[in-house]
Amino acid sequence: MSMAFSKEQVIFGSDSQDSLVRQGNLPTLADLLTLETRASIFYSYAREVDTSERFSDNGDALTMFVPTNKAVMALGRKPHEDPNGTEIKASDTEYETISRSNVRRWVGAHIVPVPDVNFTSDKSYDTLTEGLAISFKLISHAHHPPGEPVIYDDSASVEGVHIIMKHAPVKNTDAVHFASVTGHSSPDSQATDKPIWRNYVMNHDIHIIDEKKASNGMLYLIDGTVNV
Repeated sequence: MSMAFSKEQVIFGSDSQDSLVRQGNLPTLADLLTLETRASIFYSYAREVDTSERFSDNGDALTMFVPTNKAVMALGRKPHEDPNGTEIKASDTEYETISRSNVRRWVGAHIVPVPDVNFTSDKSYDTLTEGLAISFKLISHAHHPPGEPVIYDDSASVEGVHIIMKHAPVKNTDAVHFASVTGHSSPDSQATDKPIWRNYVMNHDIHIIDEKKASNGMLYLIDGTVNV
Protein backbone atom coordinates (compact mmCIF):
# COMPACT_ATOMS: atom_id res chain seq x y z
CA MET A 1 0.00 0.00 0.00
CA SER A 2 1.45 3.32 -0.97
CA MET A 3 1.70 6.24 1.41
CA ALA A 4 -0.76 9.03 0.77
CA PHE A 5 0.21 11.77 3.19
CA SER A 6 -0.37 15.33 2.09
CA LYS A 7 0.02 18.65 3.89
CA GLU A 8 -3.76 19.02 4.00
CA GLN A 9 -4.86 15.53 4.95
CA VAL A 10 -4.00 11.88 5.29
CA ILE A 11 -5.71 9.46 2.94
CA PHE A 12 -6.16 5.97 4.30
CA GLY A 13 -6.68 2.68 2.54
CA SER A 14 -10.08 0.98 2.71
CA ASP A 15 -10.93 -1.01 5.82
CA SER A 16 -11.49 -4.25 3.96
CA GLN A 17 -12.62 -7.45 5.66
CA ASP A 18 -10.36 -9.77 3.66
CA SER A 19 -8.47 -10.82 6.79
CA LEU A 20 -10.84 -13.26 8.48
CA VAL A 21 -10.68 -15.15 11.73
CA ARG A 22 -9.12 -18.54 11.17
CA GLN A 23 -11.46 -21.36 12.06
CA GLY A 24 -10.30 -23.48 14.95
CA ASN A 25 -7.51 -21.05 15.92
CA LEU A 26 -7.15 -17.73 17.65
CA PRO A 27 -7.11 -14.76 15.27
CA THR A 28 -3.93 -12.80 14.79
CA LEU A 29 -3.61 -9.20 15.93
CA ALA A 30 -4.13 -8.18 12.31
CA ASP A 31 -7.40 -10.14 12.22
CA LEU A 32 -8.62 -8.50 15.43
CA LEU A 33 -7.75 -5.02 14.20
CA THR A 34 -9.50 -5.63 10.89
CA LEU A 35 -12.70 -6.57 12.65
CA GLU A 36 -12.51 -3.98 15.46
CA THR A 37 -14.45 -1.01 14.12
CA ARG A 38 -13.84 1.00 17.32
CA ALA A 39 -10.14 1.21 16.45
CA SER A 40 -10.27 1.63 12.68
CA ILE A 41 -8.42 4.97 12.68
CA PHE A 42 -5.47 3.56 14.61
CA TYR A 43 -5.27 0.60 12.25
CA SER A 44 -5.44 2.89 9.23
CA TYR A 45 -2.38 4.73 10.51
CA ALA A 46 -0.60 1.52 11.50
CA ARG A 47 -1.02 -0.04 8.06
CA GLU A 48 0.89 2.86 6.53
CA VAL A 49 4.13 1.81 8.26
CA ASP A 50 6.12 -1.41 8.30
CA THR A 51 5.33 -2.03 11.97
CA SER A 52 2.01 -3.51 10.85
CA GLU A 53 3.80 -6.45 9.22
CA ARG A 54 4.34 -7.84 12.71
CA PHE A 55 0.60 -7.94 13.45
CA SER A 56 0.09 -11.08 11.36
CA ASP A 57 3.35 -12.82 12.31
CA ASN A 58 2.68 -15.74 14.66
CA GLY A 59 6.39 -15.91 15.39
CA ASP A 60 6.29 -12.43 16.94
CA ALA A 61 4.47 -11.77 20.23
CA LEU A 62 3.14 -8.26 20.88
CA THR A 63 0.86 -6.55 23.37
CA MET A 64 -1.02 -3.67 21.80
CA PHE A 65 -2.80 -0.81 23.55
CA VAL A 66 -5.04 0.49 20.82
CA PRO A 67 -6.79 3.88 21.12
CA THR A 68 -10.43 4.13 20.16
CA ASN A 69 -11.47 6.28 17.23
CA LYS A 70 -12.81 8.85 19.69
CA ALA A 71 -9.42 9.06 21.45
CA VAL A 72 -7.53 9.60 18.19
CA MET A 73 -10.00 12.21 16.98
CA ALA A 74 -9.56 14.14 20.23
CA LEU A 75 -5.83 14.66 19.60
CA GLY A 76 -4.76 18.26 19.15
CA ARG A 77 -2.08 17.14 16.69
CA LYS A 78 -2.65 14.14 14.47
CA PRO A 79 -0.15 11.24 14.48
CA HIS A 80 1.46 12.22 11.17
CA GLU A 81 2.07 15.80 12.33
CA ASP A 82 5.15 17.00 14.17
CA PRO A 83 4.74 16.01 17.86
CA ASN A 84 6.22 19.36 18.96
CA GLY A 85 3.72 21.34 16.92
CA THR A 86 6.30 22.60 14.46
CA GLU A 87 4.94 23.09 10.96
CA ILE A 88 6.68 20.81 8.50
CA LYS A 89 8.15 22.87 5.67
CA ALA A 90 9.41 20.49 3.03
CA SER A 91 8.82 19.19 -0.45
CA ASP A 92 6.05 16.65 -0.96
CA THR A 93 8.55 13.78 -0.90
CA GLU A 94 10.26 15.02 2.25
CA TYR A 95 6.89 15.68 3.89
CA GLU A 96 5.83 12.10 3.23
CA THR A 97 9.06 10.76 4.73
CA ILE A 98 8.74 12.89 7.87
CA SER A 99 5.05 12.05 8.24
CA ARG A 100 5.78 8.34 7.93
CA SER A 101 8.42 8.62 10.65
CA ASN A 102 5.99 10.45 12.95
CA VAL A 103 3.34 7.79 12.42
CA ARG A 104 5.81 4.97 13.05
CA ARG A 105 6.84 6.60 16.32
CA TRP A 106 3.21 7.13 17.41
CA VAL A 107 2.07 3.62 16.52
CA GLY A 108 5.11 2.04 18.20
CA ALA A 109 4.41 3.95 21.42
CA HIS A 110 1.27 1.82 21.83
CA ILE A 111 2.99 -1.55 21.39
CA VAL A 112 5.03 -3.59 23.84
CA PRO A 113 7.14 -6.46 22.42
CA VAL A 114 5.93 -9.08 24.93
CA PRO A 115 3.05 -11.64 24.78
CA ASP A 116 1.21 -9.91 27.65
CA VAL A 117 1.84 -7.60 30.61
CA ASN A 118 1.53 -7.99 34.38
CA PHE A 119 -0.72 -5.19 35.61
CA THR A 120 0.11 -5.83 39.27
CA SER A 121 3.84 -5.40 38.73
CA ASP A 122 5.54 -2.09 39.50
CA LYS A 123 7.71 -2.41 36.41
CA SER A 124 7.30 -0.31 33.30
CA TYR A 125 7.34 -1.79 29.81
CA ASP A 126 9.43 -0.37 26.99
CA THR A 127 7.45 0.18 23.82
CA LEU A 128 8.62 -0.17 20.22
CA THR A 129 9.31 3.56 20.28
CA GLU A 130 12.72 4.19 21.81
CA GLY A 131 12.60 6.16 25.04
CA LEU A 132 8.88 5.62 25.67
CA ALA A 133 7.50 3.17 28.23
CA ILE A 134 4.10 2.11 29.56
CA SER A 135 3.26 1.64 33.23
CA PHE A 136 0.17 0.82 35.28
CA LYS A 137 -1.28 2.22 38.50
CA LEU A 138 -3.91 0.73 40.77
CA ILE A 139 -7.10 2.77 40.90
CA SER A 140 -7.81 3.76 44.49
CA HIS A 141 -11.52 4.39 44.99
CA ALA A 142 -11.45 4.59 48.78
CA HIS A 143 -8.95 4.23 51.60
CA HIS A 144 -9.49 1.41 54.06
CA PRO A 145 -7.13 -0.63 56.27
CA PRO A 146 -6.70 -4.20 54.96
CA GLY A 147 -9.10 -6.65 56.59
CA GLU A 148 -11.23 -4.02 58.32
CA PRO A 149 -14.97 -4.70 58.05
CA VAL A 150 -16.76 -2.18 55.87
CA ILE A 151 -20.32 -1.53 54.72
CA TYR A 152 -21.01 -1.18 51.01
CA ASP A 153 -23.79 0.92 49.56
CA ASP A 154 -24.68 -0.48 46.14
CA SER A 155 -26.28 2.80 45.10
CA ALA A 156 -22.90 4.57 44.98
CA SER A 157 -20.30 4.09 42.30
CA VAL A 158 -17.23 5.69 40.78
CA GLU A 159 -16.60 5.02 37.11
CA GLY A 160 -19.09 2.18 37.25
CA VAL A 161 -17.46 0.45 40.23
CA HIS A 162 -19.20 0.32 43.59
CA ILE A 163 -17.27 2.05 46.33
CA ILE A 164 -17.06 1.94 50.11
CA MET A 165 -19.41 4.45 51.69
CA LYS A 166 -18.37 4.29 55.34
CA HIS A 167 -16.71 2.24 58.05
CA ALA A 168 -18.96 1.08 60.84
CA PRO A 169 -19.22 -1.69 63.42
CA VAL A 170 -22.01 -4.13 62.61
CA LYS A 171 -23.48 -6.70 64.92
CA ASN A 172 -24.75 -8.89 62.12
CA THR A 173 -21.49 -10.23 60.71
CA ASP A 174 -23.32 -11.77 57.77
CA ALA A 175 -23.75 -8.24 56.43
CA VAL A 176 -20.07 -7.40 56.70
CA HIS A 177 -17.69 -7.64 53.76
CA PHE A 178 -13.94 -7.42 54.03
CA ALA A 179 -11.85 -5.14 51.90
CA SER A 180 -10.09 -6.84 49.03
CA VAL A 181 -6.34 -6.47 48.85
CA THR A 182 -6.45 -7.03 45.11
CA GLY A 183 -8.24 -3.77 44.36
CA HIS A 184 -11.75 -5.14 43.78
CA SER A 185 -14.32 -2.96 45.48
CA SER A 186 -17.56 -4.70 44.57
CA PRO A 187 -19.07 -6.57 47.51
CA ASP A 188 -20.50 -9.45 45.56
CA SER A 189 -18.75 -12.65 44.67
CA GLN A 190 -18.73 -11.71 40.99
CA ALA A 191 -15.90 -9.26 41.67
CA THR A 192 -13.40 -12.05 41.22
CA ASP A 193 -14.72 -12.61 37.70
CA LYS A 194 -13.79 -9.11 36.60
CA PRO A 195 -10.55 -8.80 34.60
CA ILE A 196 -7.67 -7.42 36.63
CA TRP A 197 -7.07 -4.57 34.17
CA ARG A 198 -10.35 -2.94 35.26
CA ASN A 199 -8.57 -1.97 38.49
CA TYR A 200 -5.67 -0.17 36.78
CA VAL A 201 -4.99 2.90 34.69
CA MET A 202 -2.21 3.13 32.13
CA ASN A 203 0.27 6.02 32.25
CA HIS A 204 -1.72 7.66 35.08
CA ASP A 205 -4.98 8.46 33.27
CA ILE A 206 -5.69 6.06 30.39
CA HIS A 207 -8.36 3.43 31.01
CA ILE A 208 -8.54 0.03 29.35
CA ILE A 209 -12.07 -0.68 28.16
CA ASP A 210 -11.78 -4.08 26.46
CA GLU A 211 -9.37 -6.93 25.79
CA LYS A 212 -8.98 -9.50 23.03
CA LYS A 213 -6.57 -12.41 22.92
CA ALA A 214 -4.71 -13.14 19.68
CA SER A 215 -2.55 -16.02 18.52
CA ASN A 216 0.44 -13.68 18.59
CA GLY A 217 -0.27 -11.52 21.63
CA MET A 218 -2.92 -9.39 23.31
CA LEU A 219 -4.97 -6.40 22.20
CA TYR A 220 -6.27 -3.93 24.78
CA LEU A 221 -8.62 -1.17 23.69
CA ILE A 222 -7.92 2.11 25.51
CA ASP A 223 -9.77 5.40 25.88
CA GLY A 224 -6.72 7.63 25.41
CA THR A 225 -3.42 7.84 23.58
CA VAL A 226 0.22 7.61 24.64
CA ASN A 227 2.03 10.95 24.51
CA VAL A 228 5.01 10.94 22.14
